[in-house]
Amino acid sequence: MWPGVVPIAAPLWGVALAACFGDALEGFRDRMDPDLVALMEDGLRMDAVAFKRIAAVRTGMWRPPAEIFARCDALLTPTNAIPAPAAEGSDADWL
Repeated sequence: MWPGVVPIAAPLWGVALAACFGDALEGFRDRMDPDLVALMEDGLRMDAVAFKRIAAVRTGMWRPPAEIFARCDALLTPTNAIPAPAAEGSDADWL
């Protein structure tokens, strides 16, 4: 994993979840995963300027791989450099 991906990906994912499912919080919060609810709530609180700043950092992170794909048709890599995490774990274990 690229260093610093989680602090960028989590807020962007929170905004996407809030945009798609934020209206469901009122009626279904008690039946939803608490980590999912927290991501959505963070997404609902994020302002547009903060979102664009994080999106710009994400775009910058993709420039080096884009240079590779400009020269190569495919990049073969392992799907995961570590064993799969336990099912009982949480995304927070990776922060």
